Amino acid sequence: MPDIQDKITKLLRLSENNPSIEESAAAFAAAQRLATSHGLDLDSIGTRGEGWRAPDMQAVSQRYIEKSQRVPQWRSTLLHHITRANECGFYLSRNLGRRDGIQIYGQPRDLDAVEYLYRMACREVDRLVTTLAAGRGRRFVTGFRAGAASQIGKNIRAGLRQAMNAAPNQAADSSAALVVQSQLATYRDAVRKVVAEYENNLGLVRTRVTSVDAEGYSCGRVAANNVRVSSTRALSE
Repeated sequence: MPDIQDKITKLLRLSENNPSIEESAAAFAAAQRLATSHGLDLDSIGTRGEGWRAPDMQAVSQRYIEKSQRVPQWRSTLLHHITRANECGFYLSRNLGRRDGIQIYGQPRDLDAVEYLYRMACREVDRLVTTLAAGRGRRFVTGFRAGAASQIGKNIRAGLRQAMNAAPNQAADSSAALVVQSQLATYRDAVRKVVAEYENNLGLVRTRVTSVDAEGYSCGRVAANNVRVSSTRALSE
């Protein structure tokens, strides 16, 4: 029994200290399932696994994700989808009146997820260009990158929604599933409000979006249709 309790404790700690909210939910659900199957109460193990504590403005941070005066528009497109999917935001940073990169802001563990997904997605866009758009001309390739980035970003958002919806199903029973679902909803709603307040304080101005080659954009979206990038790792009991 001590081994089981140790395993449950590890799962609860994973739910509390994880850059991925869907992983946190899955870990918490796995702990509940394991405790129920062995007739244990989570409260008696020494930690309640409350991994989604209410955030506040002090918990919001920001960091550079790109440090360059010129960042291609397709990368901003990726960040738009990835940051929104993780309840974060981004803006074009300026220093002494000159653009010096892109900064992202949000909860630290959400920023970790954003950075990981962004790096992986950028590699996928580059891979698609190399294999499917090489030699097609600069305008076509620019449009191709924009279309691929848009589609991959949408795929990431859909994948995260699916993972969030599936997390409660890993709970031991319907009541445990409701607990997980309620915690997820409460946490994400609280994060969304805090980040929105932080965003308002920044006083951001929307940037202008330029047009791209329609054929390249369409080809890029088709090429990226089946690309999936995830921050979720498999959990085992």
